[in-house]
Amino acid sequence: MTRRKYRAFISYSHRDTKWGTWLQSALEGYKIPKDMIGRETEAGVVPENLRPIFRDRLDLSAGPSLQAKLEEALEASDNLIVICSPSSAGSEYVNEEVRRFKAMGKADRILALIVDGAPGVPEQECFPQALRFAVDDAGEITDQAVEPVGADVRAEADGRTNAKLKIISGLLGLELDDLLRREQIAERKRKRLLFAVAASMTVLAIVASGAAAWNYVLLSRNQSLVREQVKLLDGTLERATELVDRSVEFSRREGIPATMPKEILRQVELMFEDLVETDLGKQSVTLKAREAVMLLRIAQNRGFLGDTALREQYARRVVDILEPLVRDANAPLAWHGDLAWGYTELGVVYVTKGNLKQALASITKGFEIRKALVDREPENWGWNRSLSNSYARTGDILMTQGDSTGALKSYQTALKIKTDLAAQSPDNSEIHNELSGVHIKIGLVHRSWGDAQTAKVSFTTALEILQKLTQDEPLNAYWRRDLSVVQEHLGDLHLTQGDVAVARRWYEACFDVRKRLAEADRSNVMFQNDLAFGYTNFGAVFHAEKNWEEALGELNKALEIRQRLYEEDKINAGWRFNLGLSHRLIGDTLLASGKLTEALAQHLEQQAILRKLIDEDGSNLLWQRDLAHNHFTVGKLKAELQNFAEARDEYQAAAEIEERLGPVDAVRGVSFKFRFELYRRTASLNARLGEAAGEIAAWEAAKSMASRLAAMYPDQVQWQGQIAAMLDRIGKFRDVRGDFDAAEAAYGESLQIRERLAKASPDNVKLSGNLAVRYLRTGQFYRANNQPTRAMEMFALGLKTATDLVERAPDEPRWKTLLKGISAEIAQLKSQAAAQ
Repeated sequence: MTRRKYRAFISYSHRDTKWGTWLQSALEGYKIPKDMIGRETEAGVVPENLRPIFRDRLDLSAGPSLQAKLEEALEASDNLIVICSPSSAGSEYVNEEVRRFKAMGKADRILALIVDGAPGVPEQECFPQALRFAVDDAGEITDQAVEPVGADVRAEADGRTNAKLKIISGLLGLELDDLLRREQIAERKRKRLLFAVAASMTVLAIVASGAAAWNYVLLSRNQSLVREQVKLLDGTLERATELVDRSVEFSRREGIPATMPKEILRQVELMFEDLVETDLGKQSVTLKAREAVMLLRIAQNRGFLGDTALREQYARRVVDILEPLVRDANAPLAWHGDLAWGYTELGVVYVTKGNLKQALASITKGFEIRKALVDREPENWGWNRSLSNSYARTGDILMTQGDSTGALKSYQTALKIKTDLAAQSPDNSEIHNELSGVHIKIGLVHRSWGDAQTAKVSFTTALEILQKLTQDEPLNAYWRRDLSVVQEHLGDLHLTQGDVAVARRWYEACFDVRKRLAEADRSNVMFQNDLAFGYTNFGAVFHAEKNWEEALGELNKALEIRQRLYEEDKINAGWRFNLGLSHRLIGDTLLASGKLTEALAQHLEQQAILRKLIDEDGSNLLWQRDLAHNHFTVGKLKAELQNFAEARDEYQAAAEIEERLGPVDAVRGVSFKFRFELYRRTASLNARLGEAAGEIAAWEAAKSMASRLAAMYPDQVQWQGQIAAMLDRIGKFRDVRGDFDAAEAAYGESLQIRERLAKASPDNVKLSGNLAVRYLRTGQFYRANNQPTRAMEMFALGLKTATDLVERAPDEPRWKTLLKGISAEIAQLKSQAAAQ
């Protein structure tokens, strides 16, 4: 292949200038691995570098010869890279550059880099026409479609790094996997080097702090020097605090395993303890306040490293130190803010341990301090950010306690504050990440209400924010992790709606991120927990597809991870709850596949876990409702296994929980539906067990739930139909026991409902059919109770309704059978009357 002047020509729309700039810099700055230089490939001999890269509108000066220069540059370029977006797809200039390059006979040397849009989607098309279709010998665009070759920089696709390597692979004719391996090796070396620098800084800080402490011993008799020493020690502690933050933040942003910052954290903790134990450390309120800030950082980072016990220990010490300090009227406002942070951190620990009452009390204390700070300094960016975090934390607890309306109100307040702060600081990635988190929380509230469309809007808004963050900081492990969270929620929405294929695609995008993060840092408990949910998601997809073996395989992978997390941190209530969740999902799959005994064992494992959690914190409505559903499932299994008495007891246990909790906020519809099914099944079991009092009580309770649901959902006729069905059951129960009046009242009320439903929907044959059957059954009731006149009235109405059904659906055999049955009843009554 003849070498031309330029390695590549970058074509792009002026709206994508930042991508053109980035790509040129990334390609020209790429260091080709030494062992690859000189290798013969289809693209020629691998050079020492990729320079020069021609970038349109940068490498040409304006003038009358611009077109000629562009033509020369295209001719002088080995490759054409097209930055693809809806803007470039609509750009006449980009399309023309692609067409000309193809006309030069170099169509096989064109690479596409997608930065926005979607190929093949009319409103989001990102490929110019000349890229999508072949060009003939005359240089004209034909209607022969071609498949562009390229990469996608977006986080949910290749990401910037992999997309860059795909382009380089195409330019050099090298295998992508080889480049990826070299990149990973180089990246690990770079991270180790940078981390070694950070560790060295920590050592220097320790040496400096030790020297400061020793100087205090020598100079403590001179008060002016003591004041200077306090200042020096305070500065040392501040630098140490920053080192802790930076080491952990660096680990997050660069994807370094948590075990590496752990060592720095341990050294700083030891240094810190030595400093505060000096006489000066014990006497100076300034150093005490600095101690509290340092402890806060350590507490947070211990949480990040998965050490709940130490996190709680440090958070308690923060509160103990700062509470007496802020009583001083002259205490700086920053100390008040730090105390609020301490209360919030302690509240987070209580949430982790599963104590919601204490969590809410502690977070509320922090909220009150932060609200007072904002009232004093309403324009203070930091105070407002902290206050918005308190609103979000409060919403989390309210949501778990079942107050979703209260939770939404808190989230919306947090959203308003964070939106304003993000507008003030457009380049602050942290506040934008927090903003995406609140959108996700709001989406979860709407999803719990069954409002999938509103939930999807919130999730999509969060997705867009996180996509930008991951594009701007592709190595930031936590931005990628948060992106996987919203991808998971979108998958959940589609799975709930029955769109398994789309759900699978979202789950696959989510899992790809989580697997890489978890494998890169096996010590990071959050990443491991996320990976468990990734396997759980695939288990749900296979379950929906009735592929039980594959579903169990994925679910058991999740169980293994969750068992390990639980063993490593047994006081973490979240790990225990998730372990129970795995047992439940495995049990559900075993039940669906017909393995009842094995399914029962799994659900009993979950029941034991939930009982213990609730014993520790009965205010957690999520756990309570999960236990109720567990009793229901165990009841179904025991009924299938012919253990009717124990099955009935499980249903009653579930009902007792639901009745104790009562209807909570917008989830009440879900609660009523669940209770309706519980009471209906309990009544059937009591009937089987011959317990009449329990049977009628359960039928009445089921009717009550159906009535509430009918009032809540007046447009859903199914609940009116269920009221009628329960009345039929009650009528039959009373009839068998000779209570004619009660039976007649129940049957009559059922008949009125069915007449009303059939009249309101005359085209609904099912409703008309139910009405005809009710006329037949009510007529039989009157005939059996020696009321032939009333019986004939019912049969005549049933005959008219059934005749109409046969006329409307002459090929439907059940209506003919029904008509025949009613006619036989009428004939029998007439015969009896004639005989008398």
